[in-house]
Amino acid sequence: MRQTCLVLWIACSLLLAGLPAWALEFTADQVTKIDGKSHKAIIYYRDQMWRIEHHSMGPV
Repeated sequence: MRQTCLVLWIACSLLLAGLPAWALEFTADQVTKIDGKSHKAIIYYRDQMWRIEHHSMGPV
């Protein structure tokens, strides 16, 4: 019984490993260095929409 379960588990994991995966949403930190100063921004992606948040003083 244990051997049958193990073989079934390995077969299922191999089948699932071949399927493509798509990320529907993610978050990334962006750090840039300009004129010796570092700026941090957070990039969001969800449902084919992008959003960038940054917290820096001065004009945008």
